[in-house]
Amino acid sequence: SKNPDWNLLSQRAYSSFSSDGDIPDHVSKTTLDNLDIVNSKAMVALNEILTGKRPKNNAVLKFFTYQYKLCPEKIAPMLLDLWKHRTDTSFSHPLKLNASSWVLIFQGFGRVAFDPELEKKALRKMLDIPIENWRWREQTACMAFLLSRSKMAHRLLDSQDLPILLERVKIEFKQNIGDTYNLFNYTPLLLAGLLRYREINSSFLLLGSDPAAKEIQSLLNKTLLDLNRSRKVSYSNREKYIKWITEIGTYMKGEQGNPNLLLDIYNN
Repeated sequence: SKNPDWNLLSQRAYSSFSSDGDIPDHVSKTTLDNLDIVNSKAMVALNEILTGKRPKNNAVLKFFTYQYKLCPEKIAPMLLDLWKHRTDTSFSHPLKLNASSWVLIFQGFGRVAFDPELEKKALRKMLDIPIENWRWREQTACMAFLLSRSKMAHRLLDSQDLPILLERVKIEFKQNIGDTYNLFNYTPLLLAGLLRYREINSSFLLLGSDPAAKEIQSLLNKTLLDLNRSRKVSYSNREKYIKWITEIGTYMKGEQGNPNLLLDIYNN
């Protein structure tokens, strides 16, 4: 059709591509060739939105960001460039339909950025925002996506970034204990992503070696206790969070945990 249904296509992309950019076996070469054709149409549509020839709309952008590594290169820098306007309430842009558009602008970058230079800029921009001002669906989500799925992002952190990011983890654990855990989606992923820093420092968050591990472990235990007792938490949230937090605790003890933990958390 002349104007594809971008909402439908973004849903299809979401279920067709894996988050590390691998193409599942069931996606044929024909489909990939078609993707190139659809992407060039999508780029035309996006440029028309950006230049005001089409009404404001985020479905095309969503379609691009659910392609992960297959997303055209120009999307990630474009999203990163918008971040500086986050706190400007009067900021107007064709991709900012309302306040929740920022969720897509941050998470979308986290899904499609696989260039170390861009990632480094993004890490610094997020770490420049006071950690208590982070929004769980924007900065926490984006940082969690980068640290868990990128080959390089965790290696671009400085040792002084770690206590800051752990502080964010603590804030979110404490905010959710005793509540519904509806704002907890990205917290375990951020913590699990941070554990990849062990590739640089093998004793990071290792119980008995790293003093920072003790407080995190105590928060994990409090959370497990709360999840087991709480009547506010949905069954599916309880099951998945108990599983992930237990796995993270295993890693912190230095035992071999589930090698697919990051992928399991990310894909849920």
